[in-house]
Amino acid sequence: SAQSHDDTQALLDMLQLYPSESPNDADEEPTSPLETIPSEPEYRDLVV
Repeated sequence: SAQSHDDTQALLDMLQLYPSESPNDADEEPTSPLETIPSEPEYRDLVV
C-alpha cells in the first residue's frame, strides 16, 4: 500500500540521517539494518 511504502521510505531516511557506527556495512549490506527493525505494526507502536 502507499502507506507501507511511505513507512519504508521513512525508515530509509532515518538510516541515512542516523547511520550506524560502521556506515560501510550499511552500504555493503543494505538489508542488514532493516532485519533488526520490528514488523511495521510493532515499529509504529514504538514510534507512537
